[in-house]
Amino acid sequence: MFREFDNRIVAGLEGGKWVAIVLMACSHFGMTIGPEWLWPAFWIGRVCAPIFCFIIVARLFEKPLERSGRYLIRLGAWGVVSQLPYSAWTWDFGFHLNVMFTLGLGVAVIWAWARNFKPLAICLAGVTLYLGVIYDLGLIDPSFMFAGYLLYKRSPGAAIHCVSVLFAATYFYVRPHDWIAPAICMLVPSTLYISSTFSSRLTRLPGWGFYAFYPVHIGLIYVIMGPLPTFQH
Repeated sequence: MFREFDNRIVAGLEGGKWVAIVLMACSHFGMTIGPEWLWPAFWIGRVCAPIFCFIIVARLFEKPLERSGRYLIRLGAWGVVSQLPYSAWTWDFGFHLNVMFTLGLGVAVIWAWARNFKPLAICLAGVTLYLGVIYDLGLIDPSFMFAGYLLYKRSPGAAIHCVSVLFAATYFYVRPHDWIAPAICMLVPSTLYISSTFSSRLTRLPGWGFYAFYPVHIGLIYVIMGPLPTFQH
């Protein structure tokens, strides 16, 4: 039973990527519309980061040394391109790194571990987690990717449940009265499992497609609708 679940999770990566991209765009658009849509749009986007983190973990686990270099180059380059529209869109929240950079840091942690620079990997994961807690929540990604990578050898199912639980716990820590965001994070394994039913029928998204879509859709949202409004707790 567990082997079948693991196989379905891996088979659902492509479908999960499409689901996460669509929900990311809807979430960003909805949060910019106005106060009445802010939190519902925020909630529906909570599956995106765990899925993106897990997809990279799964791809790196197959060939960590060969693929980590390509990931670092792509994420670093597109992170630079994305930072201007992202910073303009999130201007009222102060300076924060966009997701391309935070995912790239996660790849760097895994690369260091795979190259047997284990103390460096542990330190980088710990430092980014600390900075994520005290400054920029996006910096939690590297340590969660690292945890998922370490568990992936045991099973993909264990890895995705670990990543989902860590994200859920973070949102509960930040907003202990909000149970919706953590609950939605826990739907990530089911999302990938269900995605396996249609992944094979999807056109594989070119590597540059996601990278380009990220800054373009944020830039368009900013130009058309203005900056992201501040959250009302």
